[in-house]
Amino acid sequence: MPRFETGPVTKLPLPRFVSLADDKANGRAGPNQRHPIHYVYTAKHMPLEVIEEYENYRKVRDWQGSEVWIFRPRLTNTRFVRVQVEGSPLLVSPDPTAQVRAYLAEGLYGRIRQCQPGWCQIEAEHVRGWVSTDAIYGTYEGEIIAR
Repeated sequence: MPRFETGPVTKLPLPRFVSLADDKANGRAGPNQRHPIHYVYTAKHMPLEVIEEYENYRKVRDWQGSEVWIFRPRLTNTRFVRVQVEGSPLLVSPDPTAQVRAYLAEGLYGRIRQCQPGWCQIEAEHVRGWVSTDAIYGTYEGEIIAR
């Protein structure tokens, strides 16, 4: 897991994961509207890693490694993950030999219900199950998230 510091604005851990709250958010070169837009994110629930805070903006890193500033109201603390590996199995329990509920498409977003080292229970497309953390972006290695 990364080494955490405290954000100067929120006093929450840095880094930390959040998700896009809206269908559209501008990723800017700096922490205000005067800075040019580098990316326009159009995927609600996309997980982003907050790495800096400045007033009402958060510097985030996306799943591709790009870093931009996003206006804080465009983000939510509700945690989602992005499936990174096409065909990853969604299992009934956190066991590689468990029954498969579904196979997940790369780029699918799923809401985190809970995580334990190596596994997260997610809900995607109204189906709930367990996926290996090796197949997703949006959690830290060994992270535990309780219900």
